[in-house]
Amino acid sequence: MSSKLTIDQWWILLWSLFLGFVLDKLIFIPKAGISYVIFVILFYIVFFIVLRNLSFYNRRMGNFLLICILVLSTNYFLYDQNGFYLLNFLVIPALMFLHYLLRIQPKSTSSFFTPQTLIPLGLKKLTMSVNQNVYLFKYCTRLFSRNMDEQKRKVWSKIFYGLLLSMPLLFIVIALLMSSDLYFTTIMTQIPTWFTLISANTVQDILIVLLFGCLFYGFFQAAFVYTETSTSDNPGLIKGFDQIVVMTLLILLNLVYLFYLVIQFAYFFNGDLAEGFTYAEYARRGFFELVTVTMINLTLTVLILHFVKQDHTFYKKSIQILLSFLLGSSLLILISAFMRLHLYEQAYGFTFTRILVHAFIIFLFVIIIYTMMKVWLQRLSLIHFYILSALIFYCTINIINIDGIVVDRNLERYTLTGKIDLNYLNQMSDTGKLGLIKLYQINPDVTGLEDLVVAIRGEKLQNQSGEWQSYNLTEEQLIRKLQELTIN
Repeated sequence: MSSKLTIDQWWILLWSLFLGFVLDKLIFIPKAGISYVIFVILFYIVFFIVLRNLSFYNRRMGNFLLICILVLSTNYFLYDQNGFYLLNFLVIPALMFLHYLLRIQPKSTSSFFTPQTLIPLGLKKLTMSVNQNVYLFKYCTRLFSRNMDEQKRKVWSKIFYGLLLSMPLLFIVIALLMSSDLYFTTIMTQIPTWFTLISANTVQDILIVLLFGCLFYGFFQAAFVYTETSTSDNPGLIKGFDQIVVMTLLILLNLVYLFYLVIQFAYFFNGDLAEGFTYAEYARRGFFELVTVTMINLTLTVLILHFVKQDHTFYKKSIQILLSFLLGSSLLILISAFMRLHLYEQAYGFTFTRILVHAFIIFLFVIIIYTMMKVWLQRLSLIHFYILSALIFYCTINIINIDGIVVDRNLERYTLTGKIDLNYLNQMSDTGKLGLIKLYQINPDVTGLEDLVVAIRGEKLQNQSGEWQSYNLTEEQLIRKLQELTIN
């Protein structure tokens, strides 16, 4: 490694600090809205500028991931869904890191999307990023201490390292002490006011810019270093599980499923409750069946397809038939779970979780159908399809506005039965509150509805953030409706 930074490296550092600044102003705010999608767009502009001299690979899959990232980030601007707000703060960076790995490595997507490839590659790039920052720190230390003698330089370096290592421990200890003593908490919260030259918020902003600027710098620098990845489909494991053992296992498991289906077939599709069960118990049993399908049948099928050596025509056909029956039983159980959950919703109403489970059942249905095709068409790739379909599913449930579906279905249920859970709609995002306003316009005499609407209007109009970074279309629509609303 060179003893000094090149012009290109200085530019990468400046671009990285710019991204750290943008991140601080657009993401580290009380509530992200349009700012999230702006940050993603700015990040990829910088990404392609900084790495413009690098050859990009796996373009088709990379573009697909980029579309998914943009769709998920746009969700912060279009909707106000509490269920996805925090989750996407983890999912979007994870997809961006996956996109980064995919585009900089000259490997085909067929061999890339395996744990044996992704995990080691991600760890190597993370290590490279840390090493790049260590080198940057050492270089800056030499730059600012060039007039010191070697002994003083070592002393100051050790002091700085000691301060750096002590920060996490000090943070934990101070937090514990503040939680144990109210007076100590009061004193600690007043400390920032002792310094008039620089505020606590400014210190926080500087730390965020430096921390994430160094993070971006490390990964940009690591992108220029090609990393060898394992292309072995099955390292450390041998395809040689005994076929007779597997057939025995499948026969016993299928007999259990056959016995289970025969017993329950009388009420499997008739839409009535089993004797002695409440709606809640009925739905829980359906969900347990769903978990059983995903954890046992699919996992077992994938393991058998991947690790069983099928070198005899009779055994191969027998295993294919047994796996098809196993997956067919799984489809019937999924249908049963879907119908039971529908009965539960008719009785108790619609929620975000129940609609999400419905969508997840449909997703599993597609997965099982494809897996059944894989049983007979061995050239198909399971892992590749699973990842693609999972990304499409996740982006779809983000963009279709599940909260809006929940509100519409509950209002439809109200027109049919006169029943509605006002408190649940009020606890939802702004979409739920829009539903309450719509209900008030339909029937303002619903018990307790007017008080809720008045409270929502007072709270929402009083607590508008006014920050452009938090701008959200759903919130803007709610404020406009509240301003136009006439309370009887």
